[in-house]
Amino acid sequence: MGVTTLVLSDEDVRAAATAFLSAAFTVLEEQRVVPRPRWDPYLRVGRDYWGPDLMFLPEFKRFEQVLNTHFSERFDKPLGARGREFPSGYAFGLLEACIARLTVRDEAFDSESATVRTCIDELLRTLAAPEHEVACCRLVSHMTTGDGAPAEIGNVTVVPISVTPSSAWRDIDDQLEQVIPAATVAFNRDRPLAHDPPESLLVVRGRSAADSFEEMTRLSSEIDRFMMLIRLLFAGTAEPFFEVRGETQLVRYVSPVFAQFRRSRRSLIRRTTRLSAADSAPISALGELIDTLGVERTNMVVTSFDMALLKFSSSYLGEPWFEQVVDLSTALEAVLSGTHKEDIGLRLRSRASALLSGPGDPGRDIFQDVGELYGLRSELVHGGTLKLKRVRKALQRLATPSAGMMEGVQVALGVDRLRDLVRRAILARIILASGYEPLWPLRGDVVVDAALAEDAERDRWRSTWREELAAIGAASAADRARPAADALRDDPPLQADPR
Repeated sequence: MGVTTLVLSDEDVRAAATAFLSAAFTVLEEQRVVPRPRWDPYLRVGRDYWGPDLMFLPEFKRFEQVLNTHFSERFDKPLGARGREFPSGYAFGLLEACIARLTVRDEAFDSESATVRTCIDELLRTLAAPEHEVACCRLVSHMTTGDGAPAEIGNVTVVPISVTPSSAWRDIDDQLEQVIPAATVAFNRDRPLAHDPPESLLVVRGRSAADSFEEMTRLSSEIDRFMMLIRLLFAGTAEPFFEVRGETQLVRYVSPVFAQFRRSRRSLIRRTTRLSAADSAPISALGELIDTLGVERTNMVVTSFDMALLKFSSSYLGEPWFEQVVDLSTALEAVLSGTHKEDIGLRLRSRASALLSGPGDPGRDIFQDVGELYGLRSELVHGGTLKLKRVRKALQRLATPSAGMMEGVQVALGVDRLRDLVRRAILARIILASGYEPLWPLRGDVVVDAALAEDAERDRWRSTWREELAAIGAASAADRARPAADALRDDPPLQADPR
């Protein structure tokens, strides 16, 4: 005699879901978890209510069984399998979505209502779909678009945020929840302070068929790469505040995830990046150049080139200035020193001045500034005592306009100068290592200093990387960054700041 297979329909799921929600509403009303205040409609299991209080309900167990049976291909994966899901996660996701919508609409907690039926329908669509959409949203400072409207830059959408403090947070919440419903639940009612205008939300979307967390991590890395590329091209001072990752439907399996990059400290200087759709081409072209460099990573812990990019990017995380100096000096050394480690300070000064000098930034200034800043780094990491007097003298000798500015601003301008030199050194290294016959390949020995000692060859190297940047529509990236604004004195409304 054959085994009878139980066949269920969507109507069975709806009936089980309705019964579970009715029982859950009763328990949560008795515990005074609901109704919710309209300004905070989003619950999270384990924070606002105790999951086992509902999991032992017979209606909950029945709902789990129905989901397991009707969507067996989704829930029958072995323990430990990639993308393994549990029906209980969707049960809590459905409950929290219903409570949020009923609260916002000021409706009674009736499991038979049209609002609840809409949520159940959304659950069925989500479970029946082979994959679902996830997104990552990151708030960054000192970035906007040319016309103040959202702009698509490759896979990233740049959404400008209001510069008015009283409306900025409402704007941030609204923009987040347009992408990730209930995104603000990720803050755990401890809203991160962030105001360093102009700000933008960077949004990137993807689709996941198995592991939402893995896809969300990939999307976050995509924003990291985007930020690296625009920093290299436009020399902005944009820093990340935080990001929220999550599914783009309210009835979800994974609750939104929050990650903070820096606290509420406001930057002392600002160089705003203004983006438009036209910037997609040079950004994409620079990314392709990096991808085709052929960096050998087999059996490598890390390469010098990757270290340079890593340290350059980490200097934007709001760390103390002396940590930024160490990171940026390490990046400059990684990208310009090569395999020879003797006389590194002199080697860096000579190579940087030979390769990076140009209009508005003579080689003599570069040689001097690299020496001063690398000297500070050496005293920081080699056991020396770095006195304030020494720092002041070094900063005063830099080729940066700092007369009459606060001491903190002078320090920030010094770090910014070193960062700009590192930025251009990385760009030069990318170009010189590109092509079929690179002038300075990432692998193999090239007698760099001998080549740069000859006027004609030095001019050829310098013109090669500048011309290649011009060819991809980024000629200005080779030049010294335009002066940064003193953010403490130049508050919004912002002055127009040319690219």
